[in-house]
Amino acid sequence: MLGSTAPAFPDAGPGGGGGLSIEGFAHGGRGIGSSDGLVWIVDGAIPGDRVLAEPVRRRRNLVEGRTVRILDPSPDRREPPCPYQDRCGGCPWMALPEPIQRSWKRRLLENALERVGGVRDLQPDEVIPSPRQLAYRNKVEFTIGRTPDGRLALGLHGPASSPGLVDIDNCLLQHEAANRLLRTAREFFLRGPGSRDPAVRGAKEAARLVIRRSEATGELLVALRTAAGPFRSLMAFATTVGRLHPEVRAVACIVAPPGRRGGARVVPLAGEPVLEESLGGSSFRIPAVSFFQVNTAAAERLVAAVAEWAGPLGGREALDLYGGVGAFGLALARRGA
Repeated sequence: MLGSTAPAFPDAGPGGGGGLSIEGFAHGGRGIGSSDGLVWIVDGAIPGDRVLAEPVRRRRNLVEGRTVRILDPSPDRREPPCPYQDRCGGCPWMALPEPIQRSWKRRLLENALERVGGVRDLQPDEVIPSPRQLAYRNKVEFTIGRTPDGRLALGLHGPASSPGLVDIDNCLLQHEAANRLLRTAREFFLRGPGSRDPAVRGAKEAARLVIRRSEATGELLVALRTAAGPFRSLMAFATTVGRLHPEVRAVACIVAPPGRRGGARVVPLAGEPVLEESLGGSSFRIPAVSFFQVNTAAAERLVAAVAEWAGPLGGREALDLYGGVGAFGLALARRGA
């Protein structure tokens, strides 16, 4: 790990010349460039940018860094719709219009097929877009904790090159009903009774706030994920949510070991912590800690595409391997598999 005093690189030179030219994308939406025999992977940069980049981590011929300043923006660069995009680690692609995002993701797939899979004569189809460009996620997980300067916050984490909590009051990837609930949680935990809870006041990361929404019913499920057990203020939080948000089906506490997704215990605080959802013609009951495709509408298109590509299925067997909740297998079974 290089210290914060490491110089920006490459040198901009007199009159603003020099800089690092970003030529492509790495997986995850970081820009790629090269200089003096080193490959740079840079947070906050997109193809076509010329940037000053600060090194964060260096390996033999690879430097991971972050953008210090954009010297010349890419002609494809746009003003992101989200005001937190340059600080939050969730949406690195948002600086590009959606059609260009899809074009680059297709190129990343082609590159993986050729370089990793050794497949050189396969051309992927064009990307099938999500029906919605924003407000498509049915689950977002926020953190209640402290920003790098010690302020109490409720938000999302920054990119790997700039770790730390980013205070957020609105996430464009979730439905407005979920954002209203987020604002209620912020008022409760940052300024209300929750801010005086010892579990919140004394922790760098006190809990995760999980907000889930059903596309089928419009209902919400909210849970606080902790390692230590319920806070003293959680029942008051559940009461506040129930009073202000009639669309909330349940409030729960998820007690889980730190850093692990398995072994979680769900403690209901109000209502039954299960949402009902529909996908591919099948109905699902989704518990508070269950996996489910986070973009329900895009998953519908994916299931339909797989069913179409599979062709006639009468009397044939289908294996749904490592496929989450089995939506593909159930859709193929409806077609006779």
